[in-house]
Amino acid sequence: MPTARATRSDAQRNRAAILDAAARLFASTDNVSLADVAQEAGVTRTTLYRHFSDRDALVDALIIHVASGVVPGLLDEIERLPLVEALSVLSHAVVTLAHEHRFLIAATAHRFDQALRSAITDEPVTHLLRRNEQLVTPDVDLDWLARCVRSLCLTAISDTRPSGQVAADLAGSLQRLVLVDRA
Repeated sequence: MPTARATRSDAQRNRAAILDAAARLFASTDNVSLADVAQEAGVTRTTLYRHFSDRDALVDALIIHVASGVVPGLLDEIERLPLVEALSVLSHAVVTLAHEHRFLIAATAHRFDQALRSAITDEPVTHLLRRNEQLVTPDVDLDWLARCVRSLCLTAISDTRPSGQVAADLAGSLQRLVLVDRA
């Protein structure tokens, strides 16, 4: 008889296999069914449903899974950079990630912002702004400013213009929003 620990590690492996399979499938289309994911993961649909009640739950978990694999490294990178460069790197990374995961984003449609909010907090951007407070527009609440940065990034994610143009516009907008006017 398997122990609870063995069952638990098996369940963890199944969940990881399901998320990995979903990531592979959503890399090329947003038309992915739970049956497709179960088949790709090598698990039964019953096993898949034990972990995810429906497609929305799977997609939301996948967003969190993808973000948790990418965001910490990006945040570590921008934390070490001067503020202007950090905003530029953030802009280009957001647009690149949006392009790489465009089918996953399309699959979430109206829930993308909500799913992303559960994966990424405003705290790292707030910390970056506090560290560079002398360069930031004075008398603006930094927590509010961090939420504005997130909102602009989310807007850029759904922008359908060419990536280079979106990244440049996002970087310029973030700099105008955040940096003190030196005119």
